[in-house]
Amino acid sequence: MSQLVESDCSQERVAFIFNPVSGTQDPVARRTRLEQLAQEVGLSCELGETDLKEGSRPLAQKAVSDGMDRIIVSGGDGSIAEAAEVIAGTDIVLGVVPGGTGNLLALNLGLPTDPATAIRVAASGSPRAIDVGRANGRVFLIVAGIGADAQMVQDADRDLKRRWGALAYFIAAWRNLGRPLGRYRITIDGKTFYRRAQTILVGNMGRITGGVELIPGTDPADGMFDVAVIRARHFRDVVTVGLRAILGRHQSDNLTETFRGRRIVIETNRPQPYEVDGNDLGETRRLEITLQPKALKLACPESTAPSFPNPAALIAEVQARPYWMPLLVGVGTGAFLAAWAHRDRRNGTEPGIATRHPVAIGALTAVALSVAVAVSGRTGGVTEDTTQSEDERN
Repeated sequence: MSQLVESDCSQERVAFIFNPVSGTQDPVARRTRLEQLAQEVGLSCELGETDLKEGSRPLAQKAVSDGMDRIIVSGGDGSIAEAAEVIAGTDIVLGVVPGGTGNLLALNLGLPTDPATAIRVAASGSPRAIDVGRANGRVFLIVAGIGADAQMVQDADRDLKRRWGALAYFIAAWRNLGRPLGRYRITIDGKTFYRRAQTILVGNMGRITGGVELIPGTDPADGMFDVAVIRARHFRDVVTVGLRAILGRHQSDNLTETFRGRRIVIETNRPQPYEVDGNDLGETRRLEITLQPKALKLACPESTAPSFPNPAALIAEVQARPYWMPLLVGVGTGAFLAAWAHRDRRNGTEPGIATRHPVAIGALTAVALSVAVAVSGRTGGVTEDTTQSEDERN
């Protein structure tokens, strides 16, 4: 367990929890670096290492019993949520030094990911109160999911993440394409309806890897959950939903629906996998989610507004480099078709015409995009922002 720490900026009692198996970096080098940085900001302690089975929860419980005022956690989103489960509803401040694969909490809240800056903020940042969710009793800060999302978390195990980093989630998503839709009975604040869905996400925060807003309009301090019912089953559906998220053009239709509420109950006729903040929690037929408004005090920098690039501006920037966009998309198309052909052969089916010729299709895609970009350049390309502001959408 971490020892008593005193910061030079205050006389708070601080505990430092370290998850050595999170992320992809060498744990020894990472721990040495964190100890050095901690000393530089006036903290002096041995980092308490998490248990592989119990996670950061026992260390956080010890810190509470020892009367600590602040707990710093260096690990992934799951480790942070485990500590938050212990201190939610108390006056203890949680400091975050991102050390996981996705680091979605930092991404959504604009927390620094550079270790040196992150430790300074974690040790002395002002507390910001955020909402806390509980899914079947387990705390989450970002999102709880049931269905394909949770199956993807199960498949993106520690070995896969260590080997591929954030790409592990995309590999796991690929493996789950074509997964049958589940039947769900959904109750939001007492109102019940039925849906068939690939996955259901209950978000306190809505951005995923790359800053893409998968669940629109989330605010971790508004006292409400945002619920996304997603039916994207096939590759083309996933691409459609992904492009909408990237461009900020969300809509409710046969692929996605969004709702808001404080108490969510999701029931299904057969057990489905579920997860919270990237932690695999097994399977359930009933997922009950409740909200504790502003129950967690999180150490934040003075400005916590995350800055994300405007999608239209990104498109214009890519179009300004016409040789790269067609090449990258063409290579990506060819790689996808080759993988699809491999999947077909593995399943004992004959690949289609397109998947039998991935190189040719990829090359044709690159040529077609080159022509399109050239034509767009002659007509002025992207000259105005066609995306809607949050106020306009509301």
